[in-house]
Amino acid sequence: MGTVEAVGATAIGGVLYAMFSGQPLTIIGTTGPLLAFLKVLYEACKSRGIPFLTMYAWVGLWSSFFLYLSAFFSTSNLVEYFTKFTDDIFSTLISVIFIYEAVKELYLNFSNPAIAGIQASSSLIVAFTTFFVASTLSKLRKTPFFPRKVRDTISDFAPTIGVLSGINVARAAVAKYQFSLPMLAVPEVLATTSGRPWLVDLFCVSNQVKLLAVLPALMATVLLFMDQNITVRLIMSKQNKLKKGSGIHLDMLMVAVVTTITSLLGMPWMVAATVRSLAHLRSLKEYRTVEEKEEETVDELSSVESKVEEQKGPKLEMTGVVEQRVSGLMIHTLIGAAVLFCRPLLRMIPVSVLTGLFLYLGISSIGTTDFFQRSLLFLADPVDAPRSQWIKVAGLKRTKLFTAVQLLLLSSMWWIKGTALGVFFPVLIGLLAPVRIALEKFNLFSKKELEVLDGEIE
Repeated sequence: MGTVEAVGATAIGGVLYAMFSGQPLTIIGTTGPLLAFLKVLYEACKSRGIPFLTMYAWVGLWSSFFLYLSAFFSTSNLVEYFTKFTDDIFSTLISVIFIYEAVKELYLNFSNPAIAGIQASSSLIVAFTTFFVASTLSKLRKTPFFPRKVRDTISDFAPTIGVLSGINVARAAVAKYQFSLPMLAVPEVLATTSGRPWLVDLFCVSNQVKLLAVLPALMATVLLFMDQNITVRLIMSKQNKLKKGSGIHLDMLMVAVVTTITSLLGMPWMVAATVRSLAHLRSLKEYRTVEEKEEETVDELSSVESKVEEQKGPKLEMTGVVEQRVSGLMIHTLIGAAVLFCRPLLRMIPVSVLTGLFLYLGISSIGTTDFFQRSLLFLADPVDAPRSQWIKVAGLKRTKLFTAVQLLLLSSMWWIKGTALGVFFPVLIGLLAPVRIALEKFNLFSKKELEVLDGEIE
């Protein structure tokens, strides 16, 4: 599975999902946990001499079968047991995988004797150029520079500008020092990246292997189920003020359909992608201008000791989201057009640019969770710990204990993922919600403490 398969799956799955899903504001794509699972599955197949794509197809077909059952029997109703406890751990896992894979890729460039030092250094510079430009411009919306619409537009397109910047730096380095950088592997004609047939040969393995695929398929189903429902839950958060329903069971049905198609074609599985979905949602938010009045104390040097009411500048208040299917449909139609008509342009993109983009996706999203913010308390002096709502209600020790439970679960998933039992790490993901229920059921934390430490997104 290469560039053509990944881009093609994104286009096919995205168009179908945008047209027929219940919540088209969600953007589907490949995710970090799925990537980690596929790497473990690949290594398992390689060590046992089993054709990977055939095994992958059978795992995908069994998974899609379980997802069909999930949609028909409305098992997505279990999302009511999900809380920020589950959301934060899963979102952090995705971010950590992005960061780890990006750093690992850059490190391997320096440790590979087949890659010259100048090539490895240039790849590092290109990756960090992409990362730095995307990170810096994405924060522009929070600054006072430029008119609001201008800086919002620049921030929305920060990753795109970062990619273009990385490409230009790579081209300049190649032109000056006369060396080559690894580029995206895209064939001249519309074909698979490796030249294999589009349809996977399902019958080149024994019936025993086909049945054995059920076990990893159960693990893949957990990943797809959790990733899909957690992302939709975040999209449907009350703070986004959506007016239409979610259609979570229809969404799961569409994920099952897309999984069936991509499995047969040997393409990456597609599921709701958290970071991209939230970025899409943010770009569709509507605002109105309100005048805010606030009482402020006059400067201490002034002789006036009373408070005066001061009129502040205009403030933007979110009123809702443009709920439609057009943007998602057009996004994935253009992605399909890229692989159909713009293959020469895709071949001009260095791999190191994508490495920088992955690094940006991981770092930009990891700091958005309460879990990450609370984790910083372990590094802070207790005297200087911020007087947040968590500490005011639950206390510093109880806040650290709750966070330690999350860190233990996250570390366990990461450790299992790297062992011979890595194919079973989705089991730990599936246990996140039951563990959270147990914390309350066995009175390990009071209801008041859980309300502030794990309160629902409002």
